[in-house]
Amino acid sequence: MKRTAENDNKGFSLNEKGFPLNEKGFSLVEALVSLVILTFVLTGLLQAIIIAGEANTKNSLRETAIKIAQERIEKVRTMARDTSTGGGWSRIVSEGGGPPPLSLTNVNFLNTKTVTYKNTTVAYYLTQTVAIAGNSKSITLKVTWTYRQTPYSYTTNAVVIQ
Repeated sequence: MKRTAENDNKGFSLNEKGFPLNEKGFSLVEALVSLVILTFVLTGLLQAIIIAGEANTKNSLRETAIKIAQERIEKVRTMARDTSTGGGWSRIVSEGGGPPPLSLTNVNFLNTKTVTYKNTTVAYYLTQTVAIAGNSKSITLKVTWTYRQTPYSYTTNAVVIQ
């Protein structure tokens, strides 16, 4: 049955197609405006997700650098205590290759470790400086790496008393 003003007790005015004129709904312009607003909101959310993912990646790479430095500190501490196998401080500072230096003050050591993270290969460079003062040795470790053409570094210090 077709809707008309006569059989509709609510009193709607009808257009030429028989639809009520005052019935609420969305026009095409309103729908397009809402789609544009929704697009802007979703673009902002997508950008926030990308930024959070990038921060997560950078934090994971930094955690790897911290782990590399901690492993080296533990190795240095173990080698400093182990004098039974010809270890000790001369072994620590000459581990990079070559004979032990004549003076153990401000000795440098460089080591490289490559890690694959999310289909990206990251090279970590560990620089170790040992400064000896009496029976204590101060070890400064600096881990550097590059991610997306941006250099990063992590530096830590440890003192070992023999």
